[in-house]
Amino acid sequence: MTKFIGMEYLAALALIKLNKEEMSLAELNQFRVNVVKAFENNEISSVFLFSTNYAMELVRNYSDCFELINNDSVLRRKVPNEVLISRFIAYLSNDILRAVFVNRS
Repeated sequence: MTKFIGMEYLAALALIKLNKEEMSLAELNQFRVNVVKAFENNEISSVFLFSTNYAMELVRNYSDCFELINNDSVLRRKVPNEVLISRFIAYLSNDILRAVFVNRS
């Protein structure tokens, strides 16, 4: 079964795993590439919803958690890890979490 990963989940995963308060969209895209490789290694079929439009939508829909700064090129968190975990990470399946946090991604 193919897993669809929205940008909000990818952003939460990246900020938590990399222990960052903010990251450029280019860095987030590189994280996505690494996660795709980890998913392939774990035979997880996936589609990532990632684009500038999704970044704008992410901030619109989750403005309490994220904001875009530096001409909309950097994503910044507005909440601690605990909030990101309860809002986004807690809904991800174990195979996804294992591929991201246990394997090198």
